[in-house]
Amino acid sequence: MTGRRKHQEGLTLIETLVVIALTAILLGLAVPSMRAFIERNRVAESVNQMVGSINFARAEAIKRGARVVMCRSENAESVTTAPSCVDMSGDSGWASGWIVFVEFGSNDEYTPGAGDVLLRVQGPLLSNGFIMQNTNRKIVFSADGLGRSGSMLSFTFKPPSEAQSQERIVCVSMQGRPRLIKDTLAESCE
Repeated sequence: MTGRRKHQEGLTLIETLVVIALTAILLGLAVPSMRAFIERNRVAESVNQMVGSINFARAEAIKRGARVVMCRSENAESVTTAPSCVDMSGDSGWASGWIVFVEFGSNDEYTPGAGDVLLRVQGPLLSNGFIMQNTNRKIVFSADGLGRSGSMLSFTFKPPSEAQSQERIVCVSMQGRPRLIKDTLAESCE
């Protein structure tokens, strides 16, 4: 072997620390935007579930020629008891879940013994934030698909962080058609 030194490959301690520091800086920049992205998607999921259920309830009222009710429920997915409508007040509002049913009585309550037919069940969306209603009412569609609320309903969707930039509003017209408002500062349901 001649007097040649072998060239060693690898990273020095300083190079490794620089890479770790740059990675930490990039992660520090990415995490807040990732959090906003996740919250935006959670709010979008709640909005999509709500709008889908409203459209479904209205279509079923027209299709069946009967009154269809959508109400908040805290036991929508219960396997031991029949789901029921609950008082509209509460911290989470509609995020606790809801049910859609054909109502043959006149009390707007789900009563299987009276012939009411359960059409859709939405379980809790509590990890997605809050869904608050402007008036504490059920959504009721008559056989012609028109809403029976007598006034426009609105639902405010807030992420768990309650960041106003992620907030969305769904307005339900007296005709029973939902409309999404993304910019809650510039628009309202009126």
